[in-house]
Amino acid sequence: TSVDAPGEVSAVGADSTLELKVTGVAGVPADASAVAVNLTIVNAQAAGFATVYPCGAVRPEASNINYSAGQTIANSAFAKPGVDGKVCIYTYASAEVLVDVAGYFPAGSDYEPIANPSRILDTRNGIGAPAAQVAAGQTLELQSTGVAGVPADASAVAVNLTIVGAAASGFATMFPCGAARPDASNINYTAGQTIANSVIAKPGTDGKLCIYNYANVRLPHLGAVDVLVDVAGFFPAGSDFEPIPNPTRILDTRNGIGAPVAPLAAGETLEFQADGVAGVPIGADAIALNVTVVNARAAGFVTVYPCFPEPLPEASNLNFVAGQTIANLVIAKPGTGLLFFETGGKVCIYSDATIDVLADVSGSFPTGSGFTAIANPTRILDTRNGIGT
Repeated sequence: TSVDAPGEVSAVGADSTLELKVTGVAGVPADASAVAVNLTIVNAQAAGFATVYPCGAVRPEASNINYSAGQTIANSAFAKPGVDGKVCIYTYASAEVLVDVAGYFPAGSDYEPIANPSRILDTRNGIGAPAAQVAAGQTLELQSTGVAGVPADASAVAVNLTIVGAAASGFATMFPCGAARPDASNINYTAGQTIANSVIAKPGTDGKLCIYNYANVRLPHLGAVDVLVDVAGFFPAGSDFEPIPNPTRILDTRNGIGAPVAPLAAGETLEFQADGVAGVPIGADAIALNVTVVNARAAGFVTVYPCFPEPLPEASNLNFVAGQTIANLVIAKPGTGLLFFETGGKVCIYSDATIDVLADVSGSFPTGSGFTAIANPTRILDTRNGIGT
């Protein structure tokens, strides 16, 4: 079934597709080639997944977010608008759906969205690698260029990384093959969980991406997981996007990286320097960050936004429950500091519950690049209250 978002105040039903206008709203031009959005599933009625794709195209064999019954969970996506500037959101199980738009790629941008997002790795059935789980401590190599429409010389690829059937808690890190594995992560998981996160990754040797799996287990097979990768688009050689070969942690409140050693308290905002560090140029217009919430003291959400002069937006980037560790990709526009005398390049993180917070940077868009960050990320869909016009 298909549901048109405007004016409707209801959850998206099981096995249903919602059509959402994403161009000509919230500052996105009518001819935008792709939009950067944060998709949130709220109060899912059963376990399932959601897929975002251009309306008018065939729904792909790919997914953007996985959820369990009762869960609220978010993931970012680079979505290509389809017929009439709409994206379609398919939900396998009934759930409320929220979409916040963070930026867009204008017509003629050097980002190339793939009209039919394609699965290039599935260790459950041998797509892109042997049909075998990735054990704890093991690194899997994945061909990411020369496949699914990605050219051999692409400078970066936009993918959705999914962990399925974890036997224990752990994390996964995606990095260029041939480079040293960074002290960073892209996705965190718990035993039995299926969870996804978006990644903008720089291909390494022979166009390959390496995916490292970590689990705190005594025997490697006890921490084995299945891994899926769906490719959504790419940045060609010479693109304005500047991927960082070694994704770098620039914030960790647990040990004083980028901020004092102290958790971010409920209702408080933390600011940290996001440009001029870890290879990000001063004056970058937008920065690709993987933001991770660790050891949440209660259920809540996190919002990432430009520090002063922008107000706290009515949007969110991460949702979590007590004790959870969870991550999401954020394309963040830096602002100035909260104090009038501070220099620019600051990103602010607000949390409505006490947490530790981490941020790993994977690349940046310089001033004048093909990507336009929206200063005040805007909610353009909320099936709970009828936002969607």
